Amino acid sequence: MNDSPPPSASIDQLASASDSSLLDYIFSGCGKSVSDANDPAIEALAKLHNEGNVDVLALLTPAALEKFKGPKLFVGQHIYRLLIGKINAPTASLVRALGTLMDAAGSDLAAGLPANDLGKWCEGDPSRPEALLNQVERGADHAEKFLIVALTRGAAVNHSYFVERAYRYIDSGTDLERLHAIQALGQITLLSGQDWNDFTTRFEEAIAKNRGDTDRSAILRATLRKIKQAPTEYQAPLRAIVASAIAPLGDNTLNACAWAISDDLAGSNDPMIENFLDALLSLNPEHRSTIDQLDIGLVKLVEAGKAQQAQQFLKQLFSKDSNTLNMGHFDSLRYKLIVGERVILEDWFVTWLRSGNHKLCNQLSEYLFDASMDEFKFEIDFSRFALKASEFAFLARKVIGYFFLKPAVMVSFVASLMRHAPTTETSEILTLFYEHILVNYGGVGKRLLKKIADDSNDPASRRAQYLVKELETYHASFDAVGEIKELHPSERERQIAWQRHSDQMQDAHKSASEKSFVHQLFKKSVLLYGNSAITYLPLPSGPLHRTEAKLGTISASFEMPHTDILDPLGLQFVLINFKSEPPPA
Repeated sequence: MNDSPPPSASIDQLASASDSSLLDYIFSGCGKSVSDANDPAIEALAKLHNEGNVDVLALLTPAALEKFKGPKLFVGQHIYRLLIGKINAPTASLVRALGTLMDAAGSDLAAGLPANDLGKWCEGDPSRPEALLNQVERGADHAEKFLIVALTRGAAVNHSYFVERAYRYIDSGTDLERLHAIQALGQITLLSGQDWNDFTTRFEEAIAKNRGDTDRSAILRATLRKIKQAPTEYQAPLRAIVASAIAPLGDNTLNACAWAISDDLAGSNDPMIENFLDALLSLNPEHRSTIDQLDIGLVKLVEAGKAQQAQQFLKQLFSKDSNTLNMGHFDSLRYKLIVGERVILEDWFVTWLRSGNHKLCNQLSEYLFDASMDEFKFEIDFSRFALKASEFAFLARKVIGYFFLKPAVMVSFVASLMRHAPTTETSEILTLFYEHILVNYGGVGKRLLKKIADDSNDPASRRAQYLVKELETYHASFDAVGEIKELHPSERERQIAWQRHSDQMQDAHKSASEKSFVHQLFKKSVLLYGNSAITYLPLPSGPLHRTEAKLGTISASFEMPHTDILDPLGLQFVLINFKSEPPPA
């Protein structure tokens, strides 16, 4: 039987409720939405506790919290966070109760929120930080979790005393106490020259002891925070601490390096950015959080006008023999390049194609321009790149080799080359356009070329008109010959070709499904026949509800390259040659 108090419960009703039902009431959000500490339900619970009727902190035990998982747990956490500032309780009780609540939340990012509210509680009385610190000294359960709160709030009351206590924990505390003391010192404002001297001296000593990757990561973060505020004369020693903290590299230190770039540092001209990027060339591909942090940092570099620095870093990263990362790991950067300033994407694209480096060119074709980018079109001003004459045809061959299955990208890029190519290179580019693009993609090629040909203001208009006419002549010559049955492929060859086509489509469908967020959100069902899908949904009460969804047809069309059907091996040989061609001397 559920004996939880009603939403508008009175003090008497709350006092007479059992411990389990009162806890149910709290973790249900007091039966309603409670937004602030002045809510009547919070006032009633605080009064109940302060008058000694019920100890709301004693209700929180590991066993009692077992039944509250997920959202329910954080509803109860929210209520207790509002209660902290209103109840009278010994420090030990608060520490035990909030520590239990944080343990129940596990590794969730919101698990540590009660520590912030305990910090506000400390600010209400100058004696509270000392009382909280004493709990740490006594080794009370969960007290270590609140050491940062005690030191940072205490420093606002008695600066020199609590700062010195923090240094003592660095020298002789447990691993967790040392880590939290370093983090606290990164947050405490240094007031005098002596404070800055002490900070640099003690952190230099801590680095010299080289206690491990976790400590160095914390020192790195704390020192970077201080560099932003430090007087000029302390910049050099602080930067030396940062340099010492980076090496030897570890996973936590690399995560701190990625955090540093994604913080305000990306928008500055600080030379430390290069140090962090050099270190991150050694990042572990399995550490997704570091990669995500770096992804944000690279976006900020691009936004700060340092796209070339980000590009150079990824060039080095992707060129490493041991590298297993690809452009697909940097979703935010990829999105920024696609939707941001077009000139940045153009510079990136041309620079990597121009290098002829297979790993870099493959990053462009496979990961930057994925299947969703098939219809992307370039309009590049190649006068910006100071290309040698021989590089125009070279770039045309490279884009054909790597983007052959993305005709819109390929056609628009070669058309841009055609606009700016010197007269000596025009003939070769037109030949490449005709033999490898138009012969294979007559539909796409003609559609895009027709727009250029019809625009008399386009520098490539006359060349496009010539190619369109050549394509029409080519098609007319086919029609003039008529049907030659002797040249038809055999039934066996047709079956092999269609089986190959079917395998390619199945692989493409599988690859697209793996990247689709829709497949992650919904359960997949295969319908063998019929024109509607019937689903039975459970309702809060009563029988299952029957829903019917009519099925429709979704279709898409695409153009297959002709040579892939007529001479697939010959086509692959040409594309491999184009891909492997080195840059002109």
